[in-house]
Amino acid sequence: MDTTLGNSPNITSYDVAREAGVSIGTVSRVLTNQPNVDQELRSRVLKAIDLLGYVHVPKKRRAVPKIHIAETLPPEIETKQPEKLIKNVTLCVPVRKTPALQTSYFYQMLNTAQAECARRKIALMYSVVEDGPGGLPQLDEAIQAGNADGILLINFGAPELIQGLYERGVPVVMIDPRQYPKVPIDVITNDAQDATIIAMEYLIGLGHRNIALINGPKRYGMQHRQYGYEIVLREAGLPVRPELISRNELTSEGGENAMLELLERGVDFSAVFCANHYMAFGAIRVLQNAGKRIPEDVSVVGYGDLEPSELYNWPLTSINDHNELKGRLAIRYLLERAAHPNDLPIRITLPVELVVRGTSAPYNPGNK
Repeated sequence: MDTTLGNSPNITSYDVAREAGVSIGTVSRVLTNQPNVDQELRSRVLKAIDLLGYVHVPKKRRAVPKIHIAETLPPEIETKQPEKLIKNVTLCVPVRKTPALQTSYFYQMLNTAQAECARRKIALMYSVVEDGPGGLPQLDEAIQAGNADGILLINFGAPELIQGLYERGVPVVMIDPRQYPKVPIDVITNDAQDATIIAMEYLIGLGHRNIALINGPKRYGMQHRQYGYEIVLREAGLPVRPELISRNELTSEGGENAMLELLERGVDFSAVFCANHYMAFGAIRVLQNAGKRIPEDVSVVGYGDLEPSELYNWPLTSINDHNELKGRLAIRYLLERAAHPNDLPIRITLPVELVVRGTSAPYNPGNK
């Protein structure tokens, strides 16, 4: 961590960020003299640095290697053969009212988990489980039948279910939990707030100022998308306008309904960030039906970089959350947990990146 020299040894870059009312990322970009910082924000950071007496001490950074899946576990896991401890894995997805959610998001992780299990000669079962107390008897049956030496939970959050599994002593890895477990269970996910900041800073950089947010229901990951949205607006000196925020289900139909709500409100916006790619494609359909051109009239950015299909064939600008890695990593860490049940819980936050395609463009002041 950077520290101050001289009279203020306890001042850090985090103090500068707090004083300036910006994110730590903005402070970092100012300190390293990056060009993509608004001049007003740069002035605020420099003023805070001067006020606090902060002195930046650059540190030599070693090159960051590319992530290789084989290197994500300690070498000894390969020699201890923990797959002998786990012969059967149950991969669970939650019951949803909307079948569209049981599609590519889960299927992608199922595919990579299945490939990793096949490589290790482990049987993989797939189960749709209630995300609540009722899910526990379902999994008890699988455990007693010998089909669940280890369990993967994708997008779960019910405390009763998670607590119950923890008490049963079965190795568990959670992928993209709706909320972090209060018991020591391993987790693999992304930083939704950071991802949203990346998307919003990109749109601000294109000159957009009236940016809408189409978000999902109020729960952990969805709320952090809104936090990121609000942080970037405030840093850019823009107001957070509730009329530009619409919530609905995380489906294509939900995206359609949310966009219809925005249009019915009569608010002007030149760009929209959507909580996932399904919502983005639904929003695009409504915009097209309303006579809007993408991206000439409205830029659209989504979250989740899944392959286009016949239904979703737009070249969507989107956040790549490396979803394809999660199933494979989860199997590996499940084996690690079986081999070392008393180790501290693992919290893995995978990096994200923005993939720019054909649904975003610089702001056109002629389109209002």
